[in-house]
Amino acid sequence: MPQTRITRLNTSLALVSLCAITGSTLAVDPHFSLVNTIAEINAITVPIEQYTGQHDVMTGGVSVGDFNIDGWPDLYIPGLGSVPDMLFINQQDGTFEDQAASWGIDRLHMGQGSAVGDVNNDGLPDLYVQSFGPADQQAQPGHALLYINQGPDAMGNWTFSEEAEQRGVNRVMTIVAGKGAAFGDVDLDGDLDLFAATWQFTPGADGNRLFENNGNGYFTNT
Repeated sequence: MPQTRITRLNTSLALVSLCAITGSTLAVDPHFSLVNTIAEINAITVPIEQYTGQHDVMTGGVSVGDFNIDGWPDLYIPGLGSVPDMLFINQQDGTFEDQAASWGIDRLHMGQGSAVGDVNNDGLPDLYVQSFGPADQQAQPGHALLYINQGPDAMGNWTFSEEAEQRGVNRVMTIVAGKGAAFGDVDLDGDLDLFAATWQFTPGADGNRLFENNGNGYFTNT
């Protein structure tokens, strides 16, 4: 009988109480409290039919960023094809609200690893997401996403614009294997470059990718 698996992602928010440190000894042991239900950031994802039983297909991780520049960390959680991606905006009272739809990123796709960084140096955090493609299709390359933060409009509503293809970072490999990503200024020129990780390698063709920022938020595969 073929194996099946339900992947359950219960995103947990832990509050950390750290006491003053004297020398190398903590006055009181650090304490963690599980408050994801209170914070309203429970998220459950179930693999879509074409991935059921495929244990080599893993979902991506959560990214944290202050997307609306209010001084409070927000949470991005990629879906697994059965539910749209989620963007939990910090309500500054210990709770979060999923605003992915209003921000324009409630995409139904096979989301993988993600990373947050200001790629165009406008002071607003952008979001890169590896993806196997639309949920209603077989996995295919060329569907990585780069959401450029548009900031607030005249009404104070924040949105993202998806611009991965035009900025040169939508296609990581010729096969479907993009899994994780990270931003960093690898050449120390003052802008963020993008490292896209994979789990398959074909000499001379496919493998990890380093996209160098051209200085304007557009990238070249180096």
